[in-house]
Amino acid sequence: MARLVRMCTQCGATDDRHSWSSSDEAAEAGAFKDPWTCSTCAWTEFDLVEAPSAQESPGPDRRPDFERAEVAAASRGGVDPTFRSPV
Repeated sequence: MARLVRMCTQCGATDDRHSWSSSDEAAEAGAFKDPWTCSTCAWTEFDLVEAPSAQESPGPDRRPDFERAEVAAASRGGVDPTFRSPV
């Protein structure tokens, strides 16, 4: 059975710290009432999506973070030295 996890509506990162078998189960657990913050971008809005399986390659929810990390690692000139990659 597919597990549902939160996916940030801002950056697309998935949060698998909690998972549910249905949206009803998530609602009963307080997922929609309790405050939540994305650990990648600090956004507070999310969608419930199917959790990616362990065999899958990183999905589109992880690519933005990798791209930012590659840009930060590749160029130091003109880059804010306080920039920290979320990866």
